[in-house]
Amino acid sequence: MPFLLTIVAVVCIASSVVLAKLVSDTENWIPANGVIRENEVDHRLILFNVGKGTYTTSNQTAVDLLAHKVGLETNFRPGASKTRYNGVDPEIGRSITIFYNPKNPAEAVVEKGWSMSVIILMFCTTAPFLLSVFGAINGWESPEYDPFNN
Repeated sequence: MPFLLTIVAVVCIASSVVLAKLVSDTENWIPANGVIRENEVDHRLILFNVGKGTYTTSNQTAVDLLAHKVGLETNFRPGASKTRYNGVDPEIGRSITIFYNPKNPAEAVVEKGWSMSVIILMFCTTAPFLLSVFGAINGWESPEYDPFNN
């Protein structure tokens, strides 16, 4: 059991380091005007231009961008709801500011830096590592350890 917990902790801390690097990289990304083309409960597609190129993004934060890079999908868009008035979605066609990577404009997010979803994910991935270190220091893996002093 301690071996498995150690492996999980190492994976969690490694993913936290990668995410922290990506989040701090987004702080220097360049703003651009985008237009919402699709708006669903689980994603929204934003079209934007950089130079002569046209790009799209559905990444709300660095969490979404990292998930897409490893082939996963997330739904961290705050207030993700779909409202229609007389069959028309007012979000479609709305202008929105996005932030893109100047080295690779295909990488873009709506919220750059340390958003609430990034902070929550960092806490959730770092907590197992901290618990396992604390447990190892306090002898939790020992068969003699009894947290209830029985």
